[in-house]
Amino acid sequence: MAFIAANDIKARKEQIQNLVAVNKVSIAINLLLDYAREFPNDSTLLNEAINISRRFHSNKKYKLNNEINFEDYEVSLNKLVESILYLLDSIEDSLMLTLNIDI
Repeated sequence: MAFIAANDIKARKEQIQNLVAVNKVSIAINLLLDYAREFPNDSTLLNEAINISRRFHSNKKYKLNNEINFEDYEVSLNKLVESILYLLDSIEDSLMLTLNIDI
């Protein structure tokens, strides 16, 4: 694994959090996927990011096809956001353990 500075980890996490905060979830998910791919020794992180992406795109399709009402879409989106934030914390925790750093 390449050296990753603590500031870089924090900045990437904050970038994704900020995108989520302004409802740019699709962009946040793409960055999350890229971020998770940087940890080939932990396929669980990437698998979870892929699952989040799949759920987001499925729900978006359902909404566009009027197969889901707005309230259900928002509930689903909120759950996805929680999953994104949880995964970011998991990545940070994993890095802290692996690199033995304090962020």
